[in-house]
Amino acid sequence: MLIRFSDLAGIPFPEKTLSYVPLPHQDLVNTIKTTSCQMLGDYEMIKENYSIAKDGNQLFGTIAFRNSNTERLLNIGFRNSYDKSLSVGLLSGAEVIVCSNLEFSGDIVLMRKHTGNILEDLEILIFKVVKNAVNNFKKHIRIMESLKNYPVTDEQAYRIMGSLYGNNLIRPNSLSTMMDQWKSPSFDEFKAKTMYNLYNAGTFALNELPPIMQMRTQKRFHDKMIGIVDAEWAESGTV
Repeated sequence: MLIRFSDLAGIPFPEKTLSYVPLPHQDLVNTIKTTSCQMLGDYEMIKENYSIAKDGNQLFGTIAFRNSNTERLLNIGFRNSYDKSLSVGLLSGAEVIVCSNLEFSGDIVLMRKHTGNILEDLEILIFKVVKNAVNNFKKHIRIMESLKNYPVTDEQAYRIMGSLYGNNLIRPNSLSTMMDQWKSPSFDEFKAKTMYNLYNAGTFALNELPPIMQMRTQKRFHDKMIGIVDAEWAESGTV
């Protein structure tokens, strides 16, 4: 369920114990915003999205930053929980401006414990992610641009989609959406039969997942798709 930032403080907060110190959702968001704005000097924060599950016990969010790139936004994704179901986690990625498809390619960085001075640990965690975010963003853009050079036939696309499904990277309903987006893209920018546009068909479909699942699934999807390129195109020297 989507939620406004102003409503996060109204979610019931669990009590602290000797072995567990909960982290308020709003404190996580504020620390990410403050640290990111301080460290990303050439980027402007322009968008934020928050979603909750399990009566607010789980939070998933993204904060997007813009620079001179006209196709993508730098994105910081994060998660938190009040019921110990999820460790605090952050990763960097991108968001396609024209369709809002999320692309998480950075490693997920997890907070290992919810004890002691949790805000100090959180600041260190966020610093690590944001420090690498710009380089990861630039690398991600280079990879995405390179995918435009890999032509894909319909038969190759169907085989790749089958592999994604067989490896539990895409659900049946999302597989149908990915197929539709490959055959008849919702955006003219993705009509060419390339690996880039097959990738975008997949990220479009993955937007159907519950937000709390998107961080890890998007990352696994990205790694699988790049692995397919390495195995089927790059090693053959066709491009």
